[in-house]
Amino acid sequence: MSKLISRVLDSWPLELLDKKVYTIGLSGGIDSVVLLYILTKIKEVKPRILVKAVHINHGISKNATTWEHFCRNLCERLKIPLQLEHFLIKKNGGESLENNARIARYTAFAKLNTDVVVLAHHKNDQVETMLSQILRGSDLHNIAAMQIVTSKHDTLIWRPLLSTLRREIEEFAQLNNLSNIEDESNYDVSYLRNFVRHKLLPEILTWDKEALSKLAHVTSQLQETLSLVDDVAKA
Repeated sequence: MSKLISRVLDSWPLELLDKKVYTIGLSGGIDSVVLLYILTKIKEVKPRILVKAVHINHGISKNATTWEHFCRNLCERLKIPLQLEHFLIKKNGGESLENNARIARYTAFAKLNTDVVVLAHHKNDQVETMLSQILRGSDLHNIAAMQIVTSKHDTLIWRPLLSTLRREIEEFAQLNNLSNIEDESNYDVSYLRNFVRHKLLPEILTWDKEALSKLAHVTSQLQETLSLVDDVAKA
């Protein structure tokens, strides 16, 4: 069993131990493909769990149908049940297309017949989220970024790769000959997150190659502090 699979298995959250149905948000990108493969392998040693997938077709890209077909074929090959959801995302005045797509995804997740929604966010995503929220002037809860286990719309969300670097995911995919789709919008630096990913963060890393881990540690500390503050406020 690979180091990455063992890491996910060994760090299974206590609050999820009694959960049976795990539905992966499958975009077809390298992160979610690797996550699907990992849970498929873990199912071999945890046969009690049921692994499913959901693909959200936002209808934004001209390649959306191709991505949907990729996800369908992948799940058929791995014998994983796949649910398809279709949205027509539009950008209205003053709204962010990216945020509208995100709202649509979480709306779909809330309607799933599942115990846990499993998402493929990793450590690089965590840092990019923090920096993006800082540049937006967001509040501290948003700057604290994502948690490994959280609840949204009464739906449990689990991010088992949140402590994993993007580089490790790419290496895992290469080692296991996993193919994936590429979303062309991920390279459009007119989106803030892409600007942070392709412009800002690489510059920071040229100054300090350990900056990503240090910044990820800041999010953990901020989450702990906010949790204590919230507990005091409730007391």
